[in-house]
Amino acid sequence: MNGRAIVIGVVVLGLMAVAAVGAPPAPSEKPKKATPARPPSRRQSASPSLNPALAAATATAAMAATMVATMPATERTFVRALDTAPFPYEGKYADTQVDFFDAVDPQTGRRFHTNRYGQRFAEADHYRDASVLFHLSPGFDPSRPFSLVFFFHGNQSSASDSFRDFRLGEQLDRAGRNAVLIVPQLARQAADSSPGKFFRAGAFKAFLADVAATLAERCGAAHLERFRQAPLVLIGFSGGYKSVAYILDRGGATSRVKAVLLLDALYEDVDKFSAWLTRNPGRRAFVLLAGKGTSSASNGRALAHFLRQHGVATAKSWPTALGPDGIHVVETTTEHLKIPVAGPPTLPIASFLRALEVRTR
Repeated sequence: MNGRAIVIGVVVLGLMAVAAVGAPPAPSEKPKKATPARPPSRRQSASPSLNPALAAATATAAMAATMVATMPATERTFVRALDTAPFPYEGKYADTQVDFFDAVDPQTGRRFHTNRYGQRFAEADHYRDASVLFHLSPGFDPSRPFSLVFFFHGNQSSASDSFRDFRLGEQLDRAGRNAVLIVPQLARQAADSSPGKFFRAGAFKAFLADVAATLAERCGAAHLERFRQAPLVLIGFSGGYKSVAYILDRGGATSRVKAVLLLDALYEDVDKFSAWLTRNPGRRAFVLLAGKGTSSASNGRALAHFLRQHGVATAKSWPTALGPDGIHVVETTTEHLKIPVAGPPTLPIASFLRALEVRTR
């Protein structure tokens, strides 16, 4: 597996504390599939004693599923460093010919990335964290249908801060879904929405392979193929929109994406979201909850207008049931940093996941 374990004793204890929303500033701005085992013949399956290898594999998978389902809360949240995580990143910014690290201190050799407003952020301080946070729903059972839910955090924040401040673990738990929450670290504590490696075509697909291997290691190797094929739900808050946009545009796993939730997160890249929505009928559940008076809200209205012109219906209210063609563009007066918890509705991620009607594995 490409992931390397990192020390998480202090991190996990901190993550599990449920707190009110903090104050990260508003944005300034396949693998090759394993060959499936052949199903046993009637003669083989007639009696486990005639097929000890099959019986042993079945028993091992069942035991692993039982162990995961009975994990205490403190063991359902863990962190791993993955080589395919968004950062560190070497390459160009988006589709330009500009190096991502576009400035170098001639005396120290320290590299910097300049954001759209001319602010510079040091590579060493903001762009070297490959950690990915995982949280399993209570009683998670990989032998039953499940989905992988990805949360992409906003600017001036981190994966761990977002998990704590926005009560992400609690929201997944309250949704009552058999699911895994995955929160990759993006730019750490920087006013920067860059998705790092996800700028590259197919990079998210490679990341998914590492995620699957990590979860199979945790939950049982017998479930690896299920983790490789599980449906995906993408959630972005604030600057996290850009990761979602590039994943939909070139991530290499679009057919697995069943739903998208943007929490005040449509500042740019409207073309990427509109392309995904118009090209994927029957598997394009989408909800935008945007703050009134923001560019996210005006872009949401522009997106809804574009979709209606192309014969795609949209709604302006929060969904109570969200089918595979449900598209909702909703505005709220809630302050930007309070939206991930206050919504409305309160705990919107939990509400979204409960409303979601996706075909899972």
